[in-house]
Amino acid sequence: MLITSIKQIRKGLSLVEADGQQYKIDTATLQNEGIKEGTHIPFDDFLEINHLSNCNRAYEKALYLLDYRDRTFVEIKRKLLENYPPEAVDYALERVQDLGLIDDENFARRFAGEMINFKNYGKKRVESELYRRGVERDIIDKVLAEFDIDNEEKIREIIKRKYYPVSDDKKEVAKIINALMRQGYSYSDIKNALKLTED
Repeated sequence: MLITSIKQIRKGLSLVEADGQQYKIDTATLQNEGIKEGTHIPFDDFLEINHLSNCNRAYEKALYLLDYRDRTFVEIKRKLLENYPPEAVDYALERVQDLGLIDDENFARRFAGEMINFKNYGKKRVESELYRRGVERDIIDKVLAEFDIDNEEKIREIIKRKYYPVSDDKKEVAKIINALMRQGYSYSDIKNALKLTED
């Protein structure tokens, strides 16, 4: 096949036209393989170069995503699959795991600590959020077992800070209960906490 044009579309990435098709290939791969406008290259060799480029680009994207914030294995995988083929995604994930940049257990521990201690979420809400991010059930159970929380005490603190004094209006009480349930607390714990708060 004949490389008819190469245009840099952003730093480190070029748009390569070959036999009427366009391919995004990272500039480093083009330079390493000696690809220039007017180069003739066997089709299979070009496919291999394109694959190599996809792997490099997926890896760079994974690093960028992890630099932005901590993420789980599944979150990175989902994000990469939006733009790269599965084999390139597998390559990128393997590399960042080898570097120790993805650790779902450490992610879960930090995330749970932040949600419980700073956002006052109950364990049910934290469990749901971790599961949604692709953390495996055994990791979630292990991490949440490390947090010794008195749910009723936590609920009383929230009520005193946000809703005190508690209205006698049933609609207002229902709103408080719903808000606390959305934060991950059980109905029975909320009712007990409300009773103790009234006392």
